[in-house]
Amino acid sequence: MEVLGGDTIVQLTFSTTVCPKLLLPQALSVAKSLEFRRIQLERSNSASSPIHEDTSVRMVRERLSSAEIELSGLTIRSLTGRKADSNERNLAYNLRQIEWDIHLARAIGTKNIAFFFGWWVPKRLKIWSKV
Repeated sequence: MEVLGGDTIVQLTFSTTVCPKLLLPQALSVAKSLEFRRIQLERSNSASSPIHEDTSVRMVRERLSSAEIELSGLTIRSLTGRKADSNERNLAYNLRQIEWDIHLARAIGTKNIAFFFGWWVPKRLKIWSKV
């Protein structure tokens, strides 16, 4: 932990939003080279996502462990009341998707989950993918 200003403890975290095109091994390498000990993963809009087609839960845990980097959190799908792959309104379906993401977060070893409310979030996050 980093100590700043006396008794105040700050835990700095590397976010993969700054490098959305990097796969998890490369993102971990960047985080480690910058001396971060924690990383925040994004479920969507990131090649380092734990749901990447060439990645498994076990691989995520092993890669974090071998890099000696702690998973500080996972940003999951937004609560929009719609299906993730369409514009169809279906709150129950969206809640099941979020529940699945929560199980994923637990499986990869984090207790911290971030998510947004609203349909606007995917458009907003696309700005970061251009960085």
